[in-house]
Amino acid sequence: MDHTAQKALIWTMIDVLGSQVSPFVAFLIIARFIDPHDYGTFALAMSCLAPLTVVLYQGLADALITAIDPDEAYIATAFWMNMGLALVITAIVQVIAGSLAELFRAPVMEPALRWLSLLAVLQGLVSVHVALYRRRLEMGVLARRTLIGRALGAALGIGLAVAGFGIWALVAMQLIQSAVAAAILWGVSDWRPKLCFNVQHCRDVLRFGTHFTSASLATAVVNIADNLIVGFFFDPKAVGLYVLAARILEMATTVVLVPMRSLVMPLLSKAASDPPLFASSYRGMVTPAFLAWMPIILILATTSRILIPGIFGPKWEGAVVVLHAMCATAFTTPLWFFAGQALSAAGRPDGFLKLAMIQIGVTSACVSFASQLSLAAVGWGWACASAVMVPIALWYLNRRCEVSWLPMARDAAKLGSAGLALLTASLWTSAMAHAAGFSAWIGAALGAAAGLLVYVALIEFVLTRGQISAAVRGLAALAQRRAPHISPRQA
Repeated sequence: MDHTAQKALIWTMIDVLGSQVSPFVAFLIIARFIDPHDYGTFALAMSCLAPLTVVLYQGLADALITAIDPDEAYIATAFWMNMGLALVITAIVQVIAGSLAELFRAPVMEPALRWLSLLAVLQGLVSVHVALYRRRLEMGVLARRTLIGRALGAALGIGLAVAGFGIWALVAMQLIQSAVAAAILWGVSDWRPKLCFNVQHCRDVLRFGTHFTSASLATAVVNIADNLIVGFFFDPKAVGLYVLAARILEMATTVVLVPMRSLVMPLLSKAASDPPLFASSYRGMVTPAFLAWMPIILILATTSRILIPGIFGPKWEGAVVVLHAMCATAFTTPLWFFAGQALSAAGRPDGFLKLAMIQIGVTSACVSFASQLSLAAVGWGWACASAVMVPIALWYLNRRCEVSWLPMARDAAKLGSAGLALLTASLWTSAMAHAAGFSAWIGAALGAAAGLLVYVALIEFVLTRGQISAAVRGLAALAQRRAPHISPRQA
């Protein structure tokens, strides 16, 4: 990646850290004041909303990222299309809220859904602004609005939870975060939508947006299908335990993988006409992401038995076995996680849609079957779905984008062997520490440190010599440069 892309990646990492760390820290505190039943009900409400609201954030407005020199009429048309869609979504949720609450046997879910439907309008107000900043890789403004919005929302949520408001603390936190973020973007940007609507531009936006929006919608369904299936077969308390495990893994995904995924389209679209460059650039994104992803997830697996009850409280201990199963995705997720955005960057958003539809089928089948067994089995079903997606995604990329699967498979094999060594060293060290009389916390810390040391040594000196030191030198060189200057008035 060039210097501009590296700066964008740094800002994006700050953005996603802000979007996850503040709410997660808030939840660490809120979890002491609410029970898994309330959290499960809230998670079901958000899962029902996710497929509807995601099309606003990752749908029509994203046509601006790939458009060649869009004029003011084009941008305004995209904005009004998004706002119309937002109002339709809000109306739909108001109508179906009662039926959804009845389906999942959670009465309080109905009023929660009615309030949370306002998130659609708030997202519609800023989706074009976000796309314009992403188009120019100006991630600084997006990071700042995330940090401020999440911090204020978290503060309010904690206060309400301590005061005994239960699920409403979580609802208020979501609304405040989105409202503050929208206010900041409108405040720093000079761009305002004009009262114009061009039919031809509408067709152009739909030409890209239909496939990409459908694919984003399908991806959102994949992300929440397991929650809804668990909600159908289990009670809200079980949903709360399951979603806690999934959220911990989601936070790791957001910190490690999402920053890179947000850059896939703007970076790879520039190489779309050069297949060898496209393939090498794609591999250059997947391998570093895999390198960071694997140790984080495996260490999470070895320490979760101590971390979850110790941090969230004993009432959340049922989430441990679910998270153990989900952490098997350490060996698979990066191999398919970026495929949809890569297909869109290559001008094949239809491929993104097809891949997402396949993933819906695979995930639903695996999780539905596992739900007949136990909650822990659902975690294994989710991990199994991730493994099944690997050959499908690699084959599709090879067919549509001429991205060879063999180099990435070799990289994955090397990193996977290092990951197994990490797991072995960590578990053995923890067992020895326990036998020596150390506390569980110290044993877990020693095991994590030993496993990470073995992983780094194997990667650096045996399997892919010099890869980690080269990455460290690159980050050090980037840190010595002047921090990126972002002019907020350029949107």
